[in-house]
Amino acid sequence: MHRRLVLCLSLLFCSGANAGNSSIEIDGTVAVGAHCDGRSVCIFNNKDNVRFEVTIRNTQKEPVQLPLAFMRSVGPRIVLHDNRAQHSRKLSRTMPNAALLSNVTVVAPDQSVSISGLITRHELDAFGGRHLDVTAEVSINAPTDGTRNFRPLGTATLRIVSAEVAQSLDAARR
Repeated sequence: MHRRLVLCLSLLFCSGANAGNSSIEIDGTVAVGAHCDGRSVCIFNNKDNVRFEVTIRNTQKEPVQLPLAFMRSVGPRIVLHDNRAQHSRKLSRTMPNAALLSNVTVVAPDQSVSISGLITRHELDAFGGRHLDVTAEVSINAPTDGTRNFRPLGTATLRIVSAEVAQSLDAARR
């Protein structure tokens, strides 16, 4: 049931003009967004990995402390949801270096920082290759209060389609 709800929410956020750049604030401290080179839909060319940026903006009136070096080394949590079938998979992440947790970056009010993300072509091939149409649910978890207690900060979604599916979507819009 939980997976279906998450999938439905992801699909809802991916439909419409801002598909792929939706954000959900979880704790109200930061807003999390994601994009591929400023585009709302990421195009998978069946040869290269898909690279994207996750933007974290402080929405508070006070500075927020983030272990940004740690967050960048681990990367975001990514769950891929197939938009054509009831299939989802959490992608593995790199092993964290706990020593980086003590290296905090102060993010001023309305200031943004970013984290690079990557989904390999092999991970995407498993979801359809040339006929790929997935939603990537990108989540950020971190301690923001100087402790080592991780909590969810926010989630963003990205729609990733193959070049072939992108052409079909463009033709349907005309």
